[in-house]
Amino acid sequence: MKISTEAYCAIASFEGFRPTAYKCPSGVWTIGYGHTKGVKKGDMISYQEASKLLMRDIEEVEDKLASLGTLTQGQLDSLVSFVFNVGIANFNNSTLKKKVIVNRFDKSIGKEFKRWIYSKGKVLQGLVKRREWEARRYYE
Repeated sequence: MKISTEAYCAIASFEGFRPTAYKCPSGVWTIGYGHTKGVKKGDMISYQEASKLLMRDIEEVEDKLASLGTLTQGQLDSLVSFVFNVGIANFNNSTLKKKVIVNRFDKSIGKEFKRWIYSKGKVLQGLVKRREWEARRYYE
């Protein structure tokens, strides 16, 4: 299963396009639409290259989430956005994943997304908006 066009656009919007490598709020070198693998200071990327990397990065996340079994489109969209942002290791150790495994329709799952709004102990408004979208999309 693949994410929807709506989710792809939401992830791209949340990440924002940056053609020059920069350090994200967590201190990780990032470029394009949130791509981090192999990025170093001074790297540059075109819009087209960034779009291809975003799709490839999303496909990697989709593959990693396949072990969760059948998900609704909304569940997949929100979980891919979440894992793209926080990483698979953080997701694998989260209460969010545990709740999805036990009962993917648990009404408290939406609250779990909203716990992930901090970077280095500070609330980031961009993460607040993203988590609100993910929590809402999960149940659609």
